[in-house]
Amino acid sequence: MSWRSDDERVNSSPSINAFWEDAYRKAFGSGTTRSGLIRSAKRQVKGHDRTVKTGEGSFTVEEKIRHIVYPDDLLIETHHESKIDKSETPGWIQKPLTCDIFACGWYLSGHALFVPWVDLRRAWILNESAWKKKYPKKWSDNNNPDYWTCNIPVPEDVLREAIGPRLKIIRITVRS
Repeated sequence: MSWRSDDERVNSSPSINAFWEDAYRKAFGSGTTRSGLIRSAKRQVKGHDRTVKTGEGSFTVEEKIRHIVYPDDLLIETHHESKIDKSETPGWIQKPLTCDIFACGWYLSGHALFVPWVDLRRAWILNESAWKKKYPKKWSDNNNPDYWTCNIPVPEDVLREAIGPRLKIIRITVRS
């Protein structure tokens, strides 16, 4: 897996940065700061998109932004590196990532979800079979001609039930 320049283009725009800064401060306190996008392929493959510092310490984050509002959280089951040879690799929910927090933001609705990675991964392992049966797969091309993903769209309330109170759901006013 390699770091993609389109990730930086999308995730470093001023409006997306403002969204994330507001969301992190609301979730973890006013003194919270986040690093620039980590470019190291070794760290990216472990789920380290950013380092976030709070008054209590620091943690690594796997960060996803969604530009369309859906009533679910996409758990990426498989990642297809090439539309030509259709090679398939595990998606992030299938990988043994070492990030501390998984963050997903819905920019247009001003909604962000923060969950400890170990809790999300445990919920997936315990519920994978049932979720795959109940929620039909969705394919996404990520607006990228080179790859696409196969996703399991799990509703937010189902994730909350599976994970419990450690799941933080933040709603903010999006700055324009």
